[in-house]
Amino acid sequence: VVTELAFRTDGSPLADTRVRQAVEGLVDRNAVRAAAAPDALAADAFALAPSQDGYAGTAPTSRPDAASLLSSAGWTRDDDGQWRDAGEPVQLIIGAAAERPVDVKVAENVAAQLRSAGIDATVVYPAAPVA
Repeated sequence: VVTELAFRTDGSPLADTRVRQAVEGLVDRNAVRAAAAPDALAADAFALAPSQDGYAGTAPTSRPDAASLLSSAGWTRDDDGQWRDAGEPVQLIIGAAAERPVDVKVAENVAAQLRSAGIDATVVYPAAPVA
């Protein structure tokens, strides 16, 4: 099983590539994995799973400088260290399927990391549609 964090880019504040790269830099993937599924292998490649012969990680080994990217996108920090976009506090909403406990743990860990970095993040837990 692979859990993926995807960004909706159809509107502010994640429409800017620099902001998405900064958010990527703020999230510690290893910490997320350790919190949500401590026995899981790192799936850091697109082509092969970690359990397959020939697997080699392709994920970047360093994280982007989030503060520089956010500043270059026009974001500023207030006196409390909270990020603002056009003078307004930034808030991101993270959705996690209520029926998938690991997804909920991932979303909660990502939100906590973003809040620690000065971005207000809220997790919502929509239920799957009933057919």
